[in-house]
Amino acid sequence: MMSTIALIARDFSNAAPHYDDHANMQRRVAARCSTLVAQHLMPKCALHPTILDAGCGTGFLAADIDGVTIIQLDIAEGMARVAAQHEQPALTADMQHLPIEEASIDIMHSSLAMQWVEDVATACAEAHRTLKKGGYFIFSTLEQGSLYELATSFAHSSGASRTLPFRHHTTYLNTLEAAGFALLHTEQEMVIERYNTPREVMKSLKSIGANYKQGAPLTPESLKDAEAYYAENYAHRDGGVTASYRVFTVIAQKL
Repeated sequence: MMSTIALIARDFSNAAPHYDDHANMQRRVAARCSTLVAQHLMPKCALHPTILDAGCGTGFLAADIDGVTIIQLDIAEGMARVAAQHEQPALTADMQHLPIEEASIDIMHSSLAMQWVEDVATACAEAHRTLKKGGYFIFSTLEQGSLYELATSFAHSSGASRTLPFRHHTTYLNTLEAAGFALLHTEQEMVIERYNTPREVMKSLKSIGANYKQGAPLTPESLKDAEAYYAENYAHRDGGVTASYRVFTVIAQKL
């Protein structure tokens, strides 16, 4: 039986060829992180900083920022393969076990990958190890309350939310401080997407590789019941239904 992390890597790898066609919310969040890196962090670094993009996906950061070395890294081989098309190095590896030399990175960046990490403490310790003294760790993640419409609808029909167990943002803040980081900046944003139907929400998540499941497979009756509950309780004002994402972004500095 495949481990959870291996299943996640497989699903995202399979989604890589068509990821960009469906990742509207992900692109929006990545663009904000790119802006913070380019306008607020790079000017504080030496010329030609080295940036590690952990959980790089298809390479949004490398597409947005020129003139620096960006080491792209993703647990999904398919994602790393697509990211390599941006003519920056791309590695297949886990954020919890970085194949990066100690104190060699100026900025570590990660957009919407930390929620998939099994052990946040290990990931933060690895970030601290690989960053130079005074280096910056910036990441965005989905926090507790994301996709609550889907989670509530599944819980109504089957007794289990069946969605990724998103962490509260204080978990990340406490873990960063324990790892030896100083917290410099945080942002929180609620991003609400509109979909025509609840089934379209599920298909959209699957299309980008976010195919996390827990519990026994839903019966057709339970799935139909969940969709009906979703449509009745989470209608969008412009028609269709909502899907909500609570995005948390943090900048920390290695002490």
